[in-house]
Order: sequence, then structure tokens, then C-alpha cells
Amino acid sequence: MLAETWLRVKPAAPGCRILFLPSKIMKTENQEYSVIWSWELPEKLSGICVIIDVLAATTNIVRFLDDGVANLFAVSERSVEQGKSAYPDSLVIGESSVLPASFFAASNHPADIRRINVKGKTVLYMTSNGTRAVSRALGAGAGMVVTASYQNLAAVKGWLARTGVSRITVVAAGERSFSDPEVPEDRACANLLSSPRNDWPSDWHKYFDNLTREIRNRYTGGLREEDLPFVTTANRSGIVPVCRPEGDGMIRISDIIR
Repeated sequence: MLAETWLRVKPAAPGCRILFLPSKIMKTENQEYSVIWSWELPEKLSGICVIIDVLAATTNIVRFLDDGVANLFAVSERSVEQGKSAYPDSLVIGESSVLPASFFAASNHPADIRRINVKGKTVLYMTSNGTRAVSRALGAGAGMVVTASYQNLAAVKGWLARTGVSRITVVAAGERSFSDPEVPEDRACANLLSSPRNDWPSDWHKYFDNLTREIRNRYTGGLREEDLPFVTTANRSGIVPVCRPEGDGMIRISDIIR
């Protein structure tokens, strides 16, 4: 049934419940949200698609734009050289299973990115999950692709309401390199975005306490504690990042509101 909603709610203190996928169809007022994992992306998309990769691509994208980058591009191992050729002074930031760590000016860890000055600079950003999900959504023909994290959740939710679009696809990126790729931070954030605002936590501190425990339990390695404050902070930014193909495999990311 189209309107059927499956929710599994983790027991938590009042005002801080965490919603988990699968929640295939969510309806709020005049909008219908289809919530899927990145590996469930269909071959054809239409309308608005929102990509969520809390740890860490969509959190970092907000940080780059808030910090005043001159240009921000999502790139791949194939397109990064074109980006370097077009912008010789650009900073390559992120991660790759092919390129060495020395190729990057900073890693994909939010705490590392916070330490680097990107104001007025061009950033070529490469990740293993979030930016690839953006590329796949654009390739599937989505009319518009935006990104969301906890940091800009309210801004994206408000912008979606103002568009008047009736159907929205929300994509939780997940962690494809894990045997169980359904990571808690992406599924919880995706469900909040697709839920009515009056169902959002009344106590974000308690909510993030629960989510942090879930993240620690899920990530047996590779998790850096210093990253957690950056990914578990709600609504600090009014940025709504929109992603547009630039050519040569590059994707330009900018704030749709400014």
C-alpha cells in the first residue's frame, strides 16, 4: 500500500525518540516522502531528491559553504584531475580507496576539515558514499538534488515546504563498505526530515545522547570521537546545498538560498 508506513522506534527518553528505516512512504501535510537507501536508487528519478550522509559528506558540505568557499565541487578519482587542471590552486579534500592520503589536503573527518581554512578557495571534494550518491541521483534524472544533515535539517525541511513539490525522494547514503551498511545516523536523520516538525525531538541533547550510543555500537573501527560533536549538532546552519552537473564528471555544490 502506498500510504503504508513501517516504523521501528528505538526506546528512548521522552522527547528524543530515534526513528529507523525502513519507512518507505512518509506523508506530512501536502507532501509525500519516499525514504530509501542509496543502493535502492531507481534507474529513473524525477522531482527533488535529498541525499543524507551524516558521517560525513553532507555534514562537511554544509561546513564548506558556511565557511565561504569560492567554489565547491564533488569529484571522483576520474574527474579530480580535470578539476585540478581547471583550478590549479584548489584543495582536494576527502577520501579514496585508490588515491593515497598524501593526495589530499585534508581527510574526510569533520574535525580535520574544521582545522583547514577554505574561505575564498576552490575545494574538490571526494568521498566513498555521499558524493557518489549525489552523482547517482543526478544520473538517474532527478530534477534537483540537495543535501541534508543534522546541521541544516530545519533549513532543508523549510525549503522543501516552500517549494510546494508534492513528492520528494530522501536517500540515506549508508556505509557501503560495511557488511551491514544500514548505519543509524543516516536512517535516523532521513526519518526526521520526512516527519512532521511537531514529531521532532523536544530535547536534542537527549536525542543525540541516544544516537551517539548507536553510532559507537555500530562502528567497531574508524570512528573518531572528535568527529561526533560536528555530526550530532542540530540546525546550526541555514544552508541548503544544491548539486548541479558541471561537466567532465564534476558536480558544483552551492547554497540554493544565497
